[in-house]
Amino acid sequence: MEIDLDLVQRVKTYDAYELMLSESQERMLMVLKPDATDTARAIFDKWDLDFMPIGQVTETGRLVLLKDGGIACDIPLAPLVDDAPEYDRPQNPVPQRPQLASECGQK
Repeated sequence: MEIDLDLVQRVKTYDAYELMLSESQERMLMVLKPDATDTARAIFDKWDLDFMPIGQVTETGRLVLLKDGGIACDIPLAPLVDDAPEYDRPQNPVPQRPQLASECGQK
């Protein structure tokens, strides 16, 4: 994935680190199929919302962040996605509730 942080509509004095950690950016990032861009833009326009394509999905297996005309970050995605540790949390089975007479067809 490649993201051009210069296209992010936010405080222009933010550096790459601040932009990537900004809570509002986390809430408002969408990944669209390329042919869905015009449809998404029309929906955003209808509701008077900002819309700006800022990047693209790539086949490199890396996250590349561009800022001020250069590469601010270039890291592999696997440790963040595929190879991230998973916590296998112990679970207790939920006891089955008794069936109500109304569910059995009885009155």
